[in-house]
Amino acid sequence: IGSSLKAVWSPDDFWTLSFTGERFSKSTPLRALNEDIRLDTLAGEMTYRWSEQRSVSLGLEKKTFTDGNSGIAGSSVLTQRLLETPHFELDGRLEIYGSKNNADQDGPYFFPDQDLSLNGGFHLDHIYYRHYDNTFKHELDLGYGIYKQKGYDAAWIGHIRYENSYAASPWIEMNAGIEFGWNIYDGERELNRTVNFLINWKF
Repeated sequence: IGSSLKAVWSPDDFWTLSFTGERFSKSTPLRALNEDIRLDTLAGEMTYRWSEQRSVSLGLEKKTFTDGNSGIAGSSVLTQRLLETPHFELDGRLEIYGSKNNADQDGPYFFPDQDLSLNGGFHLDHIYYRHYDNTFKHELDLGYGIYKQKGYDAAWIGHIRYENSYAASPWIEMNAGIEFGWNIYDGERELNRTVNFLINWKF
């Protein structure tokens, strides 16, 4: 069973700082799970919003596997609102991501020494139903880009994710979704299929 804790601070209308810690992270590779290896993460993010239409963020994440392997990753995301109605939002984004890892030993999971990716994508948000604090909505996320792993040629990657979410109050939200991703591991392209269910409890 995993757990996570997130703290968010907004000193004004433009800046937001967040810090997240996850024990048994949801991003733990399946091959690591099969060997009873857990991934724990610590992450910080800083976001600047010009308005509700545009924002840029910088993030840093520390990854630690229980077998001794560790790494650090950084990212930057620019988001721009492209279309908005009372129940519909469409955002476009550009993202750059890179990581450098220190593998003390060869693990059964994918953990490259160094990698870099440049991605673009679209995120659609549509509200089915809203009544006071009760909200039911679905989301569609499309992503595409190029990925370069140290020692291998660059290659195209992409994903498509669909998710439903229900907020019963400002404090509790449930999410369920499915994702298909085309990723590159040690120069080989693989299709990943993921189903998730998540309960967020704010306090």
